[in-house]
Amino acid sequence: MLTRSLPPSAWPDLHGLHICIIEDNDDTRVLLSDVLQHCGAMVMTYDRADAAMADLREFVPSIFVCDLAMPGLDGLQFIRRIRALPPERGGAIPAVAITAFYEDYARAAVEAAGFNAYLIKPVRIDELCQLVLRLADLSGYMEAAKQDKRALRREDLVHCFIRPYFEPGFHGALLARCILQ
Repeated sequence: MLTRSLPPSAWPDLHGLHICIIEDNDDTRVLLSDVLQHCGAMVMTYDRADAAMADLREFVPSIFVCDLAMPGLDGLQFIRRIRALPPERGGAIPAVAITAFYEDYARAAVEAAGFNAYLIKPVRIDELCQLVLRLADLSGYMEAAKQDKRALRREDLVHCFIRPYFEPGFHGALLARCILQ
């Protein structure tokens, strides 16, 4: 269950951020994606952590938002693998854990695995948006986005990805997901 408490005018501006959501619950994944897109972020969603790992060869996000308890590769294993990568391949990307585990366990587990922050379910979506903004500010992603001459709009995404699609080595499946998100 997710709750909302921000008035519509108080949503943070997340334009320029590329957020990767990994959540096995369909409803939660869609809601988190919709909220972050409402704030202006470009969002890629995955229902399995191994699928997100595979796409890191083509797409390196600004921030990860990851559930801890998932079948197969869980969130803790996922972030350990991410932290083992070199920074240019995603090893230093800020990451938020979302969990239903009790707080004492969650705090110890996410810190040991390499997450930067965590939220306990039910997640307050206003807290998630503010936390994403804080992590982006601390890591320098928001400053880079502000220095861009124009905000990346959804219409621009088609133009950004059409040319690479025709270059060798670019996976068309990733293109389709980016455009349709």
